[in-house]
Amino acid sequence: MKIKNIASGDFVQIKKSLCHSEFKAKQVCEVIDTDYTDKHGFDVLIQGKNCLDWVNHKHLKKPEPQLKQLDQSVFDGAHEIWRFASVDADGAGFRFAERPELTDCFWRNVNCSRFDRLSQSGTYYASNWQNSLIERDIAKELLEVDLSSELTGSDLARAMFERGDNYIMCVVGTIKEVVIIDTFQDGYFYSKGVRYLNPKPINNQGELLTAAEAGL
Repeated sequence: MKIKNIASGDFVQIKKSLCHSEFKAKQVCEVIDTDYTDKHGFDVLIQGKNCLDWVNHKHLKKPEPQLKQLDQSVFDGAHEIWRFASVDADGAGFRFAERPELTDCFWRNVNCSRFDRLSQSGTYYASNWQNSLIERDIAKELLEVDLSSELTGSDLARAMFERGDNYIMCVVGTIKEVVIIDTFQDGYFYSKGVRYLNPKPINNQGELLTAAEAGL
Protein backbone atom coordinates (compact mmCIF):
# COMPACT_ATOMS: atom_id res chain seq x y z
CA MET A 1 0.00 0.00 0.00
CA LYS A 2 1.48 3.38 -1.01
CA ILE A 3 1.60 6.58 1.04
CA LYS A 4 2.62 9.70 -0.88
CA ASN A 5 4.31 7.55 -3.54
CA ILE A 6 6.23 5.60 -0.90
CA ALA A 7 6.06 1.81 -0.94
CA SER A 8 7.84 -1.14 0.65
CA GLY A 9 11.26 -1.67 -0.90
CA ASP A 10 11.75 2.00 -1.80
CA PHE A 11 14.73 3.97 -0.56
CA VAL A 12 14.04 7.31 1.11
CA GLN A 13 16.08 10.07 2.70
CA ILE A 14 15.48 11.75 6.08
CA LYS A 15 14.77 15.47 5.66
CA LYS A 16 16.05 16.38 9.14
CA SER A 17 17.12 14.60 12.33
CA LEU A 18 14.16 13.20 14.26
CA CYS A 19 14.00 13.77 18.01
CA HIS A 20 12.02 10.57 18.66
CA SER A 21 14.43 8.25 16.80
CA GLU A 22 18.08 7.67 15.94
CA PHE A 23 17.70 8.68 12.31
CA LYS A 24 19.86 11.61 11.21
CA ALA A 25 19.37 14.26 8.53
CA LYS A 26 20.17 13.12 4.96
CA GLN A 27 20.37 9.48 6.06
CA VAL A 28 19.18 7.07 3.36
CA CYS A 29 16.95 4.23 4.56
CA GLU A 30 14.85 1.42 3.12
CA VAL A 31 11.07 1.36 3.47
CA ILE A 32 10.04 -1.89 5.20
CA ASP A 33 6.30 -1.33 5.61
CA THR A 34 3.56 1.32 5.57
CA ASP A 35 0.44 1.79 7.71
CA TYR A 36 -1.87 4.65 6.78
CA THR A 37 -4.21 3.83 9.70
CA ASP A 38 -1.77 4.79 12.48
CA LYS A 39 -3.50 7.55 14.46
CA HIS A 40 -0.22 9.15 15.60
CA GLY A 41 0.97 9.65 12.06
CA PHE A 42 3.87 7.17 12.24
CA ASP A 43 2.88 5.56 8.98
CA VAL A 44 6.19 4.42 7.40
CA LEU A 45 8.54 1.81 8.84
CA ILE A 46 12.11 2.47 7.70
CA GLN A 47 15.38 0.71 8.36
CA GLY A 48 18.81 2.32 8.47
CA LYS A 49 22.22 0.84 9.16
CA ASN A 50 21.65 0.44 12.91
CA CYS A 51 18.03 1.44 13.48
CA LEU A 52 14.47 0.46 12.63
CA ASP A 53 11.52 2.70 13.46
CA TRP A 54 8.18 4.11 12.38
CA VAL A 55 8.21 7.73 11.16
CA ASN A 56 5.82 10.12 9.48
CA HIS A 57 6.01 10.23 5.68
CA LYS A 58 6.27 14.03 5.81
CA HIS A 59 9.81 13.63 7.18
CA LEU A 60 10.90 11.65 4.12
CA LYS A 61 11.87 12.46 0.56
CA LYS A 62 13.37 10.70 -2.42
CA PRO A 63 17.16 10.34 -2.05
CA GLU A 64 19.35 12.97 -3.63
CA PRO A 65 21.49 11.65 -6.50
CA GLN A 66 24.80 10.25 -5.30
CA LEU A 67 27.29 12.12 -7.47
CA LYS A 68 30.61 10.59 -8.45
CA GLN A 69 34.09 12.06 -8.20
CA LEU A 70 36.06 11.78 -11.45
CA ASP A 71 39.25 9.78 -10.85
CA GLN A 72 41.66 7.31 -12.46
CA SER A 73 39.08 4.52 -12.25
CA VAL A 74 37.54 5.78 -15.52
CA PHE A 75 40.61 4.35 -17.28
CA ASP A 76 40.40 0.89 -15.67
CA GLY A 77 40.34 -1.67 -18.48
CA ALA A 78 40.05 1.10 -21.09
CA HIS A 79 41.95 1.03 -24.38
CA GLU A 80 45.29 2.79 -24.31
CA ILE A 81 43.97 5.43 -26.70
CA TRP A 82 42.07 7.16 -23.88
CA ARG A 83 44.53 9.57 -22.26
CA PHE A 84 42.39 12.29 -20.62
CA ALA A 85 39.03 12.61 -18.86
CA SER A 86 36.94 15.56 -17.68
CA VAL A 87 33.53 16.70 -16.47
CA ASP A 88 31.33 19.24 -18.25
CA ALA A 89 29.27 21.92 -16.54
CA ASP A 90 26.20 19.65 -16.50
CA GLY A 91 28.01 16.82 -14.67
CA ALA A 92 28.51 14.55 -17.70
CA GLY A 93 31.85 12.74 -17.95
CA PHE A 94 34.02 12.22 -21.03
CA ARG A 95 37.25 10.49 -22.06
CA PHE A 96 39.54 11.93 -24.74
CA ALA A 97 42.32 10.61 -26.94
CA GLU A 98 44.10 13.98 -26.84
CA ARG A 99 44.11 16.81 -24.31
CA PRO A 100 40.79 18.66 -24.79
CA GLU A 101 40.35 22.42 -24.64
CA LEU A 102 38.09 24.32 -22.27
CA THR A 103 35.08 26.30 -23.51
CA ASP A 104 32.40 28.23 -21.59
CA CYS A 105 30.43 25.15 -20.48
CA PHE A 106 32.21 22.02 -21.72
CA TRP A 107 35.50 20.41 -22.73
CA ARG A 108 35.99 20.08 -26.50
CA ASN A 109 38.04 17.48 -28.33
CA VAL A 110 40.75 18.90 -30.60
CA ASN A 111 42.29 17.94 -33.97
CA CYS A 112 39.24 15.75 -34.74
CA SER A 113 40.53 13.32 -32.11
CA ARG A 114 38.28 10.69 -30.62
CA PHE A 115 36.19 11.14 -27.49
CA ASP A 116 33.96 8.86 -25.43
CA ARG A 117 30.94 9.93 -23.38
CA LEU A 118 31.16 8.21 -19.99
CA SER A 119 27.81 9.21 -18.49
CA GLN A 120 24.70 11.29 -18.73
CA SER A 121 24.29 14.74 -17.19
CA GLY A 122 24.24 14.94 -13.40
CA THR A 123 26.52 11.95 -12.80
CA TYR A 124 29.70 13.68 -11.60
CA TYR A 125 30.40 16.58 -9.25
CA ALA A 126 30.48 19.68 -11.43
CA SER A 127 31.02 22.50 -8.93
CA ASN A 128 34.63 22.81 -10.12
CA TRP A 129 34.23 21.31 -13.59
CA GLN A 130 36.65 23.83 -15.16
CA ASN A 131 39.45 22.14 -13.19
CA SER A 132 38.20 18.56 -13.59
CA LEU A 133 40.60 17.50 -16.37
CA ILE A 134 42.78 14.53 -15.39
CA GLU A 135 45.49 12.71 -17.33
CA ARG A 136 45.82 8.94 -17.35
CA ASP A 137 48.55 7.77 -14.98
CA ILE A 138 50.48 5.51 -17.34
CA ALA A 139 53.45 5.15 -14.98
CA LYS A 140 51.20 3.81 -12.23
CA GLU A 141 49.54 1.36 -14.61
CA LEU A 142 52.93 0.02 -15.67
CA LEU A 143 53.86 -0.59 -12.06
CA GLU A 144 50.65 -2.54 -11.60
CA VAL A 145 51.33 -4.85 -14.56
CA ASP A 146 51.49 -8.49 -13.48
CA LEU A 147 55.18 -9.27 -13.82
CA SER A 148 54.39 -12.97 -14.19
CA SER A 149 52.77 -12.33 -17.58
CA GLU A 150 55.06 -11.30 -20.43
CA LEU A 151 54.44 -8.01 -22.19
CA THR A 152 53.84 -8.19 -25.93
CA GLY A 153 52.99 -5.92 -28.85
CA SER A 154 52.15 -2.31 -28.14
CA ASP A 155 52.20 -2.98 -24.37
CA LEU A 156 55.85 -3.97 -24.70
CA ALA A 157 56.60 -0.93 -26.87
CA ARG A 158 54.97 1.38 -24.35
CA ALA A 159 56.93 -0.20 -21.47
CA MET A 160 60.18 0.26 -23.41
CA PHE A 161 59.48 3.97 -23.92
CA GLU A 162 58.49 4.38 -20.28
CA ARG A 163 61.83 2.80 -19.39
CA GLY A 164 63.64 5.41 -21.44
CA ASP A 165 64.25 3.80 -24.85
CA ASN A 166 64.52 6.39 -27.64
CA TYR A 167 63.90 4.22 -30.69
CA ILE A 168 62.11 0.90 -31.23
CA MET A 169 62.03 -1.15 -34.46
CA CYS A 170 58.47 -2.38 -35.01
CA VAL A 171 56.12 -3.89 -37.56
CA VAL A 172 52.81 -2.08 -38.14
CA GLY A 173 49.61 -2.68 -40.07
CA THR A 174 48.37 -5.77 -41.83
CA ILE A 175 51.20 -5.70 -44.38
CA LYS A 176 53.80 -5.87 -41.58
CA GLU A 177 55.62 -2.71 -42.60
CA VAL A 178 58.84 -2.18 -40.62
CA VAL A 179 59.20 1.29 -39.07
CA ILE A 180 61.33 2.92 -36.40
CA ILE A 181 59.06 4.26 -33.64
CA ASP A 182 60.64 7.35 -32.13
CA THR A 183 57.87 8.86 -29.97
CA PHE A 184 55.07 7.73 -27.67
CA GLN A 185 52.61 10.50 -26.83
CA ASP A 186 48.93 10.81 -25.91
CA GLY A 187 48.30 7.11 -26.47
CA TYR A 188 49.86 6.97 -29.94
CA PHE A 189 53.21 5.81 -31.30
CA TYR A 190 54.95 7.96 -33.93
CA SER A 191 57.48 7.28 -36.66
CA LYS A 192 58.73 10.49 -38.29
CA GLY A 193 55.43 12.14 -37.43
CA VAL A 194 53.22 9.31 -38.72
CA ARG A 195 50.88 8.02 -36.02
CA TYR A 196 50.37 4.32 -35.19
CA LEU A 197 48.19 2.61 -32.59
CA ASN A 198 49.44 -0.97 -32.24
CA PRO A 199 53.09 -1.38 -33.27
CA LYS A 200 54.83 -4.68 -32.46
CA PRO A 201 58.54 -4.52 -31.51
CA ILE A 202 60.83 -6.84 -33.48
CA ASN A 203 64.47 -7.92 -33.15
CA ASN A 204 67.26 -7.63 -35.76
CA GLN A 205 66.05 -10.83 -37.44
CA GLY A 206 62.57 -9.43 -37.98
CA GLU A 207 61.06 -11.69 -35.33
CA LEU A 208 58.66 -10.38 -32.69
CA LEU A 209 60.66 -9.16 -29.72
CA THR A 210 60.00 -10.81 -26.37
CA ALA A 211 59.92 -9.00 -23.05
CA ALA A 212 62.91 -11.06 -21.93
CA GLU A 213 64.95 -10.01 -24.98
CA ALA A 214 63.97 -6.38 -24.27
CA GLY A 215 65.06 -6.74 -20.66
CA LEU A 216 61.57 -6.34 -19.22
